[in-house]
Amino acid sequence: MPPIIIHANGVAKLLRGLQLHKATGPDQVPARVLKEIADDVAPALALLFQASLQQGAVPSDWSEALVTPLFKKGARNPASNYCPISLTSITCKCLEHIIYSQTMAHFEADNILHDAQHGFRKGRSCESQLILTTHDLARGLDDKSQIDAILLDFSKAFDKVPHRRLLYKLDQYGVRGQTLTWISAFFSGRSQRVVCEGYTPPSAAVISGVPQGTVLSPLLFLAYINDLPKCVSSTPRLFADDCLLYRRINSIEDSELLQQDLDRLQEWEKKWMMSFNPSKCEVLRVTLKRKNLIEEAYTIHGQPLKIVSSAKYLGLTIDSKLNYNEHISNICNKANSTRAFIHRNTRSCPRKVKATAYMSFVRPQLEYVSTVWCP
Repeated sequence: MPPIIIHANGVAKLLRGLQLHKATGPDQVPARVLKEIADDVAPALALLFQASLQQGAVPSDWSEALVTPLFKKGARNPASNYCPISLTSITCKCLEHIIYSQTMAHFEADNILHDAQHGFRKGRSCESQLILTTHDLARGLDDKSQIDAILLDFSKAFDKVPHRRLLYKLDQYGVRGQTLTWISAFFSGRSQRVVCEGYTPPSAAVISGVPQGTVLSPLLFLAYINDLPKCVSSTPRLFADDCLLYRRINSIEDSELLQQDLDRLQEWEKKWMMSFNPSKCEVLRVTLKRKNLIEEAYTIHGQPLKIVSSAKYLGLTIDSKLNYNEHISNICNKANSTRAFIHRNTRSCPRKVKATAYMSFVRPQLEYVSTVWCP
């Protein structure tokens, strides 16, 4: 990867494109200020960014993060059910944007990222991932065969990435010199403080993981997990840390091969200090067969995986016969609940406001990946 050269015009364009509602980081420099003085401050920031890259040094307030817990699912009292979103310096994020675009261009030009990965990549999305996956599953149904699909769940994947191993992989992918030195400095001496309902405890050191909420994190995680599909002979599908592994099962030997792939993935996780959560991993058997099913059990860490009749993957509920009635029922209930909430809270609003709320919050729930379940 060639050295990164930063130009004032490019920095000004980034600043002019800032979203005004973007949350400020520990340095308390708001996006509105940077956007309004973009043309004036761009030359100085370009010099600062270039110096930071050349010296491999990151200012101390760029290494600090305010962490906001974002609820995912389940009970609200366990901390494990929250995703930590890091609020970092907006100025630093501008430099991250530049490094991200240059590094991604290098990855795409040399086809470094595995074709099974659809997360955070231009021209790819949840929709493209699901179309390819359901196409394979539907062909299995057409051929009257059985496909065993295993939905794998990483435990705190973004937070467990070890920095030295990540830097080693980046070096193998050609990210070296000033860029690699800067990324190393970006991880060094990081600290974070949780901000929750006005309470802020003391800062804690960050010894592993890519901070969620920063611009570079998605790309760095893709680079770290990039070699996982090469460990298996079955078909892998990746969207960031959402992993699906499936294989046609025509005999017990095919089931054994799928279990061998799971064993190799466990070797991979041990080598690269990641961790699967077997209690959240599921097995879905996609087939129209009623007899002669091959019902071998699959295990991770010695724990048998749960067999389900339907599973949710990237927001789409897939059942064993690719019947989407359950998915349609779920999204209708959820959309109707959202519609009722909007109706209660916009009674006195003009018709245009109600229509905008419906188009923004209700209709997208109904149309999400409709090319898959209702083409």
